[in-house]
Amino acid sequence: MFIYSNTHIHLFLIIFYNIKKLTYDYGMLKGFNIISYHISYNIILTNHIFLLLRYYIRYLLHNFFYFKKYKII
Repeated sequence: MFIYSNTHIHLFLIIFYNIKKLTYDYGMLKGFNIISYHISYNIILTNHIFLLLRYYIRYLLHNFFYFKKYKII
């Protein structure tokens, strides 16, 4: 399983956010599918926030148990 580093996820989020913002603005200009743009944007953003949280928690837990195992804390 390929685990993304935090920088990769952050870069992806920044790029993705910009693309979605462009499409959303285009939809606003054209005046169609505004709601579907908004919903898909929110769903994808929340998924990536949960992904970030999951990897961050895994990272913290891994460090905690590593230090506990070797009696560093």
